[in-house]
Amino acid sequence: MIRDYSCVFDGEQRVKIRAVSFRDHRMLRKVLGIVLTCALLIGLISCLIFGVFIRSGLKELETKQSVKLNLIKDQQRLYEQRSVLLDRGKIELAAANLGLYSPEKKQVHHL
Repeated sequence: MIRDYSCVFDGEQRVKIRAVSFRDHRMLRKVLGIVLTCALLIGLISCLIFGVFIRSGLKELETKQSVKLNLIKDQQRLYEQRSVLLDRGKIELAAANLGLYSPEKKQVHHL
């Protein structure tokens, strides 16, 4: 075995190099397997994390959408109440109950 890698010196140095096939590199295969496994695990974990983020974002979007719908319903109800309260007949009736009356034309001045 030593003879295979020994240097024979007779004026020039000669080194024998033994070609090693890829199949004989078990360590390289193990390292490659570990790297690929780690990459697969990192990809899987990142997919799970992004899934959790997407779910939480969708839940937040759903709650904000329900709040928006409730606000729109409240706004419509308030517009209806406003139109009822601003009804001229209702205002005149409330004013009459308080003893108020409409001004005459000569009492109204426009600026």
